[in-house]
Amino acid sequence: MAASRRGYNLLEGGESTDEKPCKICTDFKTYAKMRSMHKFLEKIARRGRTGSQAVPIVRHLSLRRSTGDISRRSNVILSGDPPATNLSVGPPAINLSVNPMAANQMKQNQPQEQRSDCPLDREELGRNTWSFVHTMAAYYPEKPSTEQQQDMKQFIHLFAKLFPCDDCSRDLLTRISQELPDTSSRQALSQWWCRRHNEVNEKLGKSKYDCSLVDQRWRDGWKDGSCD
Repeated sequence: MAASRRGYNLLEGGESTDEKPCKICTDFKTYAKMRSMHKFLEKIARRGRTGSQAVPIVRHLSLRRSTGDISRRSNVILSGDPPATNLSVGPPAINLSVNPMAANQMKQNQPQEQRSDCPLDREELGRNTWSFVHTMAAYYPEKPSTEQQQDMKQFIHLFAKLFPCDDCSRDLLTRISQELPDTSSRQALSQWWCRRHNEVNEKLGKSKYDCSLVDQRWRDGWKDGSCD
């Protein structure tokens, strides 16, 4: 999913859709940078619409919808008379040559730290989601009834369909179609979720989890008693 649900462009003259970046679609650090830049450019763009003394601050700034990163093809032309520098901007760092006043404004807009009661970003949503589904599977019946098995299958499908991160939702629905949830027992469901988790870990370049340890991790606690 893109970093903004509809995206936004700041063109010369300061036009904007006023759409905020989507926090749940990216990690906090990336979101904070985009949000700070969005606020800064909106403020400068509004000043640039005041009359003949307006200075073109931004020629073009676009967000690439597929990744949520600032496009490698985007060109940002900062204020000057005429504009002096054309810089190509791309992840992971944003390096812009700005005048001292603009640099100070950007510094003021940069958030110092994230509050503990803020909406979840993509990484936090993922961690909490995995904790929930693994714990749910850990306490699923050992011998579920036919109705319980059907209910769990339906829940998983609806859960994937309504998941607030669009990319994650599509990915999970695809994986469900490739391997249907095994709701025949607690162990079977736990292992099914562990395989899905490891598929995501592999996609993200993370190490795979030992699925033989799911009961210790999510239900019984570690054998060394460290969770007692």
